Amino acid sequence: MANQELASCVFLSACIIEKDYFYFSTRLDALPSDEYFHARLSTYDQGAWNKHDREQQVVSVCVMRQTEAESTRAYCALELASGMIEVCRPGGKITVEQLPIESTGGQMTQLTQIDGILYACGSAGAVFKRTPGGWITFNEGLNNKNYDSYIKEGYSSSDAISMTLSEMSYMNSIAGINGQLFIAGKDGLIFHRDGDRWRPVESPSNAWLERIKCIDENTVYILAGSGTILKGNAKGFKAIQTGVNDDFRCLEWFNGQLYVGGYKGIYVLEGEKLHRIDTKQKGDYECVAMDAYDGQLLAVSERWFLVFDGKDWKRIDHPDNEEILKQ
Repeated sequence: MANQELASCVFLSACIIEKDYFYFSTRLDALPSDEYFHARLSTYDQGAWNKHDREQQVVSVCVMRQTEAESTRAYCALELASGMIEVCRPGGKITVEQLPIESTGGQMTQLTQIDGILYACGSAGAVFKRTPGGWITFNEGLNNKNYDSYIKEGYSSSDAISMTLSEMSYMNSIAGINGQLFIAGKDGLIFHRDGDRWRPVESPSNAWLERIKCIDENTVYILAGSGTILKGNAKGFKAIQTGVNDDFRCLEWFNGQLYVGGYKGIYVLEGEKLHRIDTKQKGDYECVAMDAYDGQLLAVSERWFLVFDGKDWKRIDHPDNEEILKQ
């Protein structure tokens, strides 16, 4: 890692643990752009920052809430390429769980809890479910062939690379509610599952789909191409042209409204139009992650984050970015 006077960083993923208590994955500016062998995990608890490092970039964090099967909550961090998940429980006890990623390969994109169960998704048909016996592959119905699969079938190395990149089911997001699961990603692909396998759902887009938010079984939102949101359910989706010229990164449901984060700021959906929210920041800013829990909406920019209580927006800066924010 290159030496740098300040350990400044950018936020990659975030979630709410409880009111005024947040969990983040960050990437150090000191890292070369093509290096992913480090992660800094941080918590902010009512003004106090704590952090520790991992040896692989963490692409997604979430809270595993307490359930009948889990006696305590835990804070979980999914590494980009290793398939390892750090599980930190109250008191600082850390364990590591391993996805069966060798069955699919590729890079991971999201970790989330749905109906009390953890799921993870990524490229090459990488979809996994956490069970009492450990993590299992959960990609029935998806194209789960990777480079090694094509090589074993007799394809040349160059053809195997080409087919892997063009044919694999690269999934950016997984979400669900009440037993209904949705997954979406590359080329406008959307799949639904309520039984033994994933089944394709009609999609009006061939764009790179980003995040999914399930409001109920019949109302699901998915971020599509520039200025577009898909709305639908297991029967199919339609495109909402929001009237906004922005590329969307994240979305969340809070106090009965859909909030969307993009490269130019934060929006709220009213009818079928998005309206930019004045959060009292200067100029445009990129919103990279959102979460809602315990009466708060968390909206994270690259260097700082906002907390919304339904009335006021409060900005909190990362202390390691103090000098950069002064520039």
